[in-house]
Amino acid sequence: MLSKDVAPGIHMLTYASTNLYLVEYDDRVLIVDSGLPRVWPHLISALDELGRTPDSVEGIVLTHAHFDHVGTARRAQKEWNVPVWVHTDDERLARHPYRYQHEKTRLLYPLRYPASIPRSGG
Repeated sequence: MLSKDVAPGIHMLTYASTNLYLVEYDDRVLIVDSGLPRVWPHLISALDELGRTPDSVEGIVLTHAHFDHVGTARRAQKEWNVPVWVHTDDERLARHPYRYQHEKTRLLYPLRYPASIPRSGG
């Protein structure tokens, strides 16, 4: 879903509980974060709804390199020939977004949230 002008010239595209932003300036668009891979057709539609084309995309800025931020970056880089900017500390993670160290162990999650444990019908 595209929310236009969440701030002047800044539009938020939400897909599967993740957000990416399209920042319009002059005749260009900067994409901030790139969502999940499946957001691609929605990103194309959002550009169209804004009266833009992939040719107007200046590049993509990644705020950090978790999987829900880098999803379409590689594809845009290849198909649209746009740069992707990411902090040098996140370059490796951007290339392998599913290999990040979690801040908290996930082993205790089922103990804290027992409803997350699949129930067997028996």
